[in-house]
Amino acid sequence: MGSLVRQGRYLDASKLFHNDRVTTYFQLINESELNEVSHHLTDLMPFCIARHIGNASPSKIQETTCQFKFTRIHHPEFFTCYNLKMLGTTEQLSEVSLILSNVRNSDLYGGSAVNKSFREMEEQAFNAFNQATGFRVVLHEPGTFPNVDSDSFTVQTGTATLIRYQTVRVEKENYPEGECSNPKEQTPIRDHDHVYNYTQTACVSDLLGKRVTEICNCVSAFQIISQVPSKEVPYCGHYHETQLEEFLKRYTCVQHLNLSSIIRHFTLNACRKPCTQYFYNSHLSVANWAPRLSQLRWMGLVSGALRHASLNASDRLARWALPKLLEFCNLESIGASGDWKNNPEEQALVERMALIRVSRLNYNTVLKQEKLQITLSALVSRIGGLGSLTIGVTLTFAFEFLELLFLLLHRAVYRCQQEMDASHSRQSCPPDVRVENVDTIEELMPLPARSPMMEARLRGWSDVGFDEAALRRLSEIGNGC
Repeated sequence: MGSLVRQGRYLDASKLFHNDRVTTYFQLINESELNEVSHHLTDLMPFCIARHIGNASPSKIQETTCQFKFTRIHHPEFFTCYNLKMLGTTEQLSEVSLILSNVRNSDLYGGSAVNKSFREMEEQAFNAFNQATGFRVVLHEPGTFPNVDSDSFTVQTGTATLIRYQTVRVEKENYPEGECSNPKEQTPIRDHDHVYNYTQTACVSDLLGKRVTEICNCVSAFQIISQVPSKEVPYCGHYHETQLEEFLKRYTCVQHLNLSSIIRHFTLNACRKPCTQYFYNSHLSVANWAPRLSQLRWMGLVSGALRHASLNASDRLARWALPKLLEFCNLESIGASGDWKNNPEEQALVERMALIRVSRLNYNTVLKQEKLQITLSALVSRIGGLGSLTIGVTLTFAFEFLELLFLLLHRAVYRCQQEMDASHSRQSCPPDVRVENVDTIEELMPLPARSPMMEARLRGWSDVGFDEAALRRLSEIGNGC
């Protein structure tokens, strides 16, 4: 970044500086380095207990160690996530209790120091926004890709979190063709080496990642990765000091993509909602959790000893664990040996752990059906509403149109009548009379003779003192003349 600042390229230096975060580091390391800096499942989840209730009766509770298989999911913020699938029948499975830990097994089973993880030694500037300590848990439909960014719960360390969920099945029936899709008929989603069932979210993420690769010639670490990054097509955030310009070019290309428009296009066309899908309405409750470290150590050692002894009593691990198992059977020895006394850092170790209990609210699955039904009443109601609107608009237009025709007709008749009157007046005038400068026909007509009295009244003489006798004499004089 210093070279960019010295060259006066402050905008490019700002882009490089804002990428100084752990998500960029994720895109710089290979698979083996990623596994080294990530949490191992045995360290992340040291204990797991499954509770089975036969016929939903609490009197028939059976607790066993969890039997599951897992797959790894890469995430640029959490590096490695684990997707767990319980083995065997799950019809009577009512609860799964997990103890999650941010410490190593060596620390938990007798270590004297709390080792700092890679995430605690980060020196990237912008990691202040995602350096929270805790765990992310996602409940999702079996066989589908878990959406960690939008569907996960955050579990705080040092707490006991109870997650109770209700399974909801949503079915869409009688929908027009193309409004929804059958997941079994859709192409499965591939992320790295694992294949998942179709979901709309996974489909959009997959196509969006392919579109970014097509336009910007790089792999987006924040989407489903169907193409493994290489030197020719690296991660979009891959940075090397000798390839600074290529990094800035990829960064600018991704930044100027109209992602909202692309996602809307995929959602409306290529990635339809499934006609049948499951949701999990969840309720969370949290309480403080402060177990004794000696309890966790004994629980881990005894359960491991019993497991190894039951598999093969002559195994090396079983021979190592049997003395601890016999020691545990002597109740007086529990907590008496110096090896099991609380060390000064016990509190720090416990604060980096959390208890999670995932429990079904009941054994029922809520079924919600969405149907497009057109009954007689609904049809009449819709036709009536549309008809009233159509009739109202039509009548309004008809009245306005008739009014316009009436006004046009009235104006045409008036103009025609004026023209007829003007032509009739021209025909009634004598040939020697000139009417070019006459405004009206009335000006050509001779005025009647006016008497002197009338003339005086019109001129206003009555206002200046003429009486009736004087006016009469003037009239006689005028007649005599």
